[in-house]
Amino acid sequence: MVAPLPIISRDVSPGSVHDEEFLVSGADLMAEFTQDVRVLKILSTDPPSGDQFDYTENPSEFGDRKFTIMTDDFRSLYGRIESVDIYNLILFIEDDGPFDLLNDVRGIIVDPTSIISPRDTGRGGEGGEGGGCNAAAAGFALFALIMGTAIRRRYLSKRSD
Repeated sequence: MVAPLPIISRDVSPGSVHDEEFLVSGADLMAEFTQDVRVLKILSTDPPSGDQFDYTENPSEFGDRKFTIMTDDFRSLYGRIESVDIYNLILFIEDDGPFDLLNDVRGIIVDPTSIISPRDTGRGGEGGEGGGCNAAAAGFALFALIMGTAIRRRYLSKRSD
């Protein structure tokens, strides 16, 4: 199962790590425990592929390709997720890093991301897993690449004016 997050596009300090926050319900996280949540990054490879953010609750580990889950009062959460509660899902993405869709344009981050079921790896159908996820992720990846290309063209056309 795949739950796409809104595609973000942000102007940031070139080369910096940016944090992006999403309010999500516990049910949207599709896991019983924080360490089981899977966040898939859609990559602009040919063909489109994905890779996963790594979970951490430790602020000293917040950095590129990491994510954390916090309560509504911004306390780090580790352990059981209540399906009816609202959480802050925070992704960390470095400008020009491997998880920045426009990694060749400094100062802007574009991020197509999804939450995926813990049974789906987002890394292909290893051992018979993830087949359905890959079909849904492929459609989402195509949409994300189209949106990323449109955002990039708009950004580059503004720079040339």
